[in-house]
Amino acid sequence: MARLVLPRLAAMIPLLLIVSIIVFGLGQLIPGDPALTLAGENASPELIAHIRVELGLNHPPAIQYLDWVRHVTAGDLGNSLQTDEPVLGAVLSRLPVTLYLVCVSMVVAIVPGGALGIVAAVRTGGTADRLLSAAASVLVAVPSFVIGLFLVLLFAVHLGWADATGFLLPDAGLSASLRSSALPAIALGAGSAGEFALHVRSAVRASLEAEYTLALRSRGISTPRIVLKHALRNAAVPLTTVLALIFQHLLGASVVIEGLFAIPGMGTLGVDAVQHRDLPLLQGVVLVLAVTTLLANLLSDVLYGLLDPRTRR
Repeated sequence: MARLVLPRLAAMIPLLLIVSIIVFGLGQLIPGDPALTLAGENASPELIAHIRVELGLNHPPAIQYLDWVRHVTAGDLGNSLQTDEPVLGAVLSRLPVTLYLVCVSMVVAIVPGGALGIVAAVRTGGTADRLLSAAASVLVAVPSFVIGLFLVLLFAVHLGWADATGFLLPDAGLSASLRSSALPAIALGAGSAGEFALHVRSAVRASLEAEYTLALRSRGISTPRIVLKHALRNAAVPLTTVLALIFQHLLGASVVIEGLFAIPGMGTLGVDAVQHRDLPLLQGVVLVLAVTTLLANLLSDVLYGLLDPRTRR
């Protein structure tokens, strides 16, 4: 296991360096002066200059970057310009909300998407295959916020079966949490369900057309048993990478869905930071999301190595 994990952890170091440069650079591109935002529109030039010195904004960007990295490596992401609370605490308080939404959306993507993909692979060329493939393509093409608006209008406004707001974590009760997350999770995961269905169809179909499948059929083994016991096991290797990409997509798309359903997650926190030109908070949000993505890629590589021993060499 160490031979599998350690090289990938070492490879993350230059990636984290690149991510830190990008995160800091994006913060520099935000229009406006954080010192002016903090001091107020009617502040005197002397007060603004004093705040710039306190924030270190009077130094060249390279010096600011090195100072920021030094604090980040010590676990200090600075304080929010709005609330003066530690950025790390604010970000970590919102991260579970976003991760829970993404995980529920992953279930929405994997379970129905995998089932549709398997049926389409088994019925290759048939009516079911064409209909399911067309439905999956439509789900991929429709933006998540459009699906979300449709779900809100249908189930929250017209039918009254669900609430459009009031997102709850599992600690408030699992059933209540699942009800509150149903609409945003479906809106976020529907497109990924279509994408996953197409990948499952391709992977399972390739496994069913392999020579070992023909040998199994000649021995009288039924198609459902071949699919569940053999084809899916071989298809799991390439699908691991697909799931990592879907996770990254859902993590990014959650920004829009959180805003649509008023979910207090990382997305709404980042949007609020941009609106108030809260540079430390924005950098903290982007940095934590980037590290989360890198860790998801690491987990995907480890699972890939466990499923395919050839990658461990």
